[in-house]
Amino acid sequence: MHSYKTPFLCLLLLFIALLPGTESLNWLMSALSPIFLAVFIIYFLQPFVNNLQRVSSLPRWLCILLSFLCIILILFLFVFLLIPRLKIFLSLDYSAILPYFPLEQSLQNLLTPLAHYSASVIHQMGNLGMSLCIAFYALLDCTDL
Repeated sequence: MHSYKTPFLCLLLLFIALLPGTESLNWLMSALSPIFLAVFIIYFLQPFVNNLQRVSSLPRWLCILLSFLCIILILFLFVFLLIPRLKIFLSLDYSAILPYFPLEQSLQNLLTPLAHYSASVIHQMGNLGMSLCIAFYALLDCTDL
């Protein structure tokens, strides 16, 4: 006997997401972004984990953790290569242009986007952590996706 609840719920979610004047599509995409990122991680790490497990005969969970460690090390390397460039930007002499900008307005214009950016970074780090958890259990359960 076939259940029609799942297609009905999918169509209902699609209808709600496409309603004009609502932020439903943005909400749905932000809610599903960890799953999309997890699928991306699984797709690219599956061959690496399989080959590492076959070559090294380590337990599968350890191969997955080693592959995650490689991803995190690459991200940290990227950040540490970016920091010297930021130091150069911040060490520039802005004294010639400061008299033309009121200090309070300049600080407000600088701090408002910085606060939004830092909140976005914290949100994305949470999404990455959730995606890594989803990907870990998906990679642990199956050897071929």
